[in-house]
Formats: sequence, structure tokens, C-alpha cells
Amino acid sequence: MENMTSNANQPPAKTIVEKRESHVFKMALIVLIAIIGIWFWHSSFNFKGGAVETRFYEYIVSLKQSEGNQLIVAELNSAVSLNDHKENDQTTIFGKSVDIPKTWYKIDFSAHYNFKYYINLDDSWNVNVDGNVLTVDAPKIRLLDPPAINESSITWSTDSAIGVSQETIDSRKQNLLSLSKKEALKIGSDDERMKLAELAARRAVAHFVKNFIQKSTAEIKAVRINFPGGKNNEENVGL
Repeated sequence: MENMTSNANQPPAKTIVEKRESHVFKMALIVLIAIIGIWFWHSSFNFKGGAVETRFYEYIVSLKQSEGNQLIVAELNSAVSLNDHKENDQTTIFGKSVDIPKTWYKIDFSAHYNFKYYINLDDSWNVNVDGNVLTVDAPKIRLLDPPAINESSITWSTDSAIGVSQETIDSRKQNLLSLSKKEALKIGSDDERMKLAELAARRAVAHFVKNFIQKSTAEIKAVRINFPGGKNNEENVGL
């Protein structure tokens, strides 16, 4: 009788198994939630705080290995035209100015120059994430010096008096060619072309930043590229 009473007080074996299964299920659920939480935290950390800067700078280093220190971000073309004209020399006879004949010449020069703009990958970079917008403060845009002249575009027009030597003409042409390089630097650095270069550079930098984003787990919808003294720093570049 005592054994029968004792057995009657014991919970059925099925109930114990169910409790164990319920306990295991709860533990598994807790572990799963923890894993998901860690994954979300890790994904967020990858693009926030110091981690994004570290990974971005590592990306810049890898970019330098393939592109070198100078990343070309824009190319423009422009014509440069100069001339060198000389009238007849003059002398004074009886107090009057008189032309000395056969000393005049006229030289016209024209050529197209190719302007390349670059950013130095060794210069300072800064990155920041606000929501799903990644802001990149890029280095200064620079004009590659000297600009490249398109040799096939060079045209000369010369005319001179019979008394002017070919040596003089050749010397004046060489001087015009040197002056054209200086003029090209001025043209390539003027506000109009720097603004055009900035627009192209913004797209170029956004392109390699996009490649960086694709290697991360961040959900970035837009990139803002800022340049020192930039004209369009508040504009976003959609991805």
C-alpha cells in the first residue's frame, strides 16, 4: 500500500520530459537572441566609432598599392593660344623716328593641353557615419604639374621680313612654347576648371568609396564627399 501511495504521488514520466524539452527550448531561444544581438552589434560597430576609420585607412593603403600615391580623379582639356609680333625697329634721324626695314616678324601659336587632377592618398582623410549617410572628408584636389601638351595639336603661323633670320624665328617659337606651359598652368588652376574638376573628383572618390562599402556590412544609402574649400560639399552622391 505504501509503495502504491508513493507511486501515485510521482508526476507522470511524460510531464518531466515535457518540462525538460521546454527548458531546452527556452535556453536555445536565449542563445539565438544573444547571437542575433551580437551580430547586429558587430554590424553596427563595423561602421561606427574607430573601426570604420581603421578599415577605411586599410582600404586606402590597399588602393595605394594598385594606384600609387596620386589618384587621378579628373581630366580636362583646353586650348592655349599665344602670339609674338614685332614691328620694324626704329631709329632717329634728324629728330624723327624712322622704321628700319626688314626687321619685323609675326608668330602665332596654338595647342591643346590635357589637365589631370589628382588627390594625394597620403594626405589627411576623415570618415563619419550619420544614419545611413557616410561622409568622407577627402584631401585637396591638385593639378598635375606640368600639364601634358597634345603634340599633334600644335599649330604655328609665321611671317617675317626677309632680313629676319630663321634662328631668330626658332628662338621666338621656343619662347612661346615655354610661355604656353605657364599659361596652361594658369588656365588649369582657374576657378571655372577647378569647379569642373571637383564635380568629376566627387564622382571618382564616391566610386572607390562605394567599393569599400560593398566589402562592409553597413547599410549606406548615400555618400557625401567633402573637399577643402569645395563648392558642393553639402551635396550627397547617391549609391
